[in-house]
This record gives sequence, C-alpha cells and structure tokens, in this order.
Amino acid sequence: MQFFAQSVTHPGANANPVELPVARVTSVPLAGDKITYSELSLEVLLDEDMQSYIEMHNWMRRILDQDNVTALDRFKNATQKIPAQSDITLSILNSSNNTVAQIIYRDSAGSQIGNVQYIANTGTNGGLPSDDGTLADKTRLLYFGCGAGNLETSTVPAYSSAGTSAGSARPSNFAGWSYYTIRGVDDSFTAMTGLYYFIKQDGSCKGFKVRRLAFRNSLGAYDYFSFKKKSTQTIDVNRNTYSTMLGTFNKSKYRYNNTQRGKKTREVTATLKETLKTDWIKEQDANLVEKLIMSTDVYIVENADTTYTQGVVVTDSSFVRKTNANDKLIQYTIQIEYANPINTNS
Repeated sequence: MQFFAQSVTHPGANANPVELPVARVTSVPLAGDKITYSELSLEVLLDEDMQSYIEMHNWMRRILDQDNVTALDRFKNATQKIPAQSDITLSILNSSNNTVAQIIYRDSAGSQIGNVQYIANTGTNGGLPSDDGTLADKTRLLYFGCGAGNLETSTVPAYSSAGTSAGSARPSNFAGWSYYTIRGVDDSFTAMTGLYYFIKQDGSCKGFKVRRLAFRNSLGAYDYFSFKKKSTQTIDVNRNTYSTMLGTFNKSKYRYNNTQRGKKTREVTATLKETLKTDWIKEQDANLVEKLIMSTDVYIVENADTTYTQGVVVTDSSFVRKTNANDKLIQYTIQIEYANPINTNS
C-alpha cells in the first residue's frame, strides 16, 4: 500500500454547536462540547496484481469474520491472528524527500472501498481516452514509450525540421548520436514536464560485464539502471550430509573397498549472489539507485553480458544518500541474489 498511495485526505474536525431552545426564539447556538472527526480517505493506484485492493478487502473481511483483535493483543502474544485494527502512519516529506513529521492514526479499521475504475489505454502512443470531465489527470497513469528501443520500432508520426513523417524519431536515423532528450509539452509546445536525458551507453571500456537491472518504481512502472564497473559473483553452497558404516555385513565375512565412504551428501543447494558497482554518477542518478534498493520487483535484463532475463532480489538493508557537496564523486555498490537456485544434480 505504501508504494501506491497517490493522495491522502486528512480527517476534518467539527465542533457542532449545542442548540439551546428559547421561548419565542427557534434556538440559541452555544459552543460545542465535543469534536467529531471525519474519516481518513486515500486514493490508491492499483498495481498490476491488485495487491493493494486485496490487502484492503482482506482487512475488511477480518473485521467481520473474526473476533476483534488489536495490534496490542498480538504484541502481547495473546493471539497469532492478524489484527482487525491497525495503525496507519502518514509521513510528511520535505523537498528533499526526508521525513519531517508523521501522523499516526491509532487502531484504524477499514470501512469502505470505493469504486475501481479501469481505463482502456489503447492509443498507439500510450495516450488516454478523451477526458469526459469525470477523469482527473492525477488518477490516471500517463505513460509514453520513449526509450531507444521504443523509438526504434515506433511508426508514430514525429515532427522535425524536415517535416512530419512516420518513424522519423528512430535513433538509427541519426548517425553517431550520443544522447537525446524528452520533454512533455502541451498543444502550444509549452513545456509541461522536466527535461529527461537518454544517453547512449556502450560496453565497459575496461572489459567489465555490464549488468542492467529493471525494477518497478513507486508509481508501478519500470525503471532501468546499468552497472558498468566491476561485478563479482559468489556461489553459496549448502550440503545436507549423512554418515554410513563402511563395509558389507550381509556376507559370510565382513569386507569393504577403498571406494566406499562413511560420509555422503544427500542434497546440495546453490545460490548465486553478485556484487554490482555503478559508474561515477550524478546526484540525480543516485535517486534511481535508491528507488532500486527499495523496489519489490527487480530483474536482471538480458544483454550482451547476461544470457537471459531473470528475477533477482536486492539484499542491501541500508542506503547512504551521497551528494556532490559531501562526497564529490558518487559511486554505489549493491548486493543482489538471484531468485532461482542454481541447478545441481541432487
């Protein structure tokens, strides 16, 4: 839920006046004697697996299907059931995305799930259906495939100084290109978004293997980051062994041979881990590495140095935010573990 909440409406407070009836006068309002708070509401972007919806629905079912269990009950080990009431923490961030304040809603209980709206995004350029006045931009995920691979296969008409033609934005149309920029504009070409740079990256000049990771970000879309410096692979091997007695006992004489062994291996499991190191990067690029470490869905992507795409897990448990002022040059090292074990003969 924490990665998909788009907006939060903090409960309002209302001190209703006390009406004092007076003869020949309708009533005289006096200052209220209690404060009534409204409900906390959230706008949530559904992930592709609808886990945020399922999480909320299961919470409401627990309220109905089981005896009331509080978080304190579970803390005291009085029960192993998931609490029907939970605390909700709202973190308020400053411009540097650092937490400056927190609001904790104690013993909250889900009471309503609003309607879920599905939007068919069938436009060839990732556009949305025309706005009928009921859809707000903040409730819609706007996307546009603008990576080099997207543009290379695109047939969408693109405007240039030479005119408008289909597929004219393909990078292969520009020999020797090193980077391009993307910016969202309105109908009058007024900039509506920041300027994004797409820099062509070749292989490592030192011969290191380039590891490219894809990860789902906090908006539910995928970002990518390439690690171009030295990477080191380690295989963790675990053996399940047992002992036997040497020799043969069901013959007239005890015998054994030199190939027999007392200790044997029942099963071997092997896990591949890898240490990845970034190139020297800019401060804004370090934000991508931070999002990568906190992502719940990470893949190592097939390229010239990686045989095929497969799932991995980032195992780092902390992240040091580096800045140009503090660190001058910025470089990060992260640890990953391949999600599937290595095939063994056991």
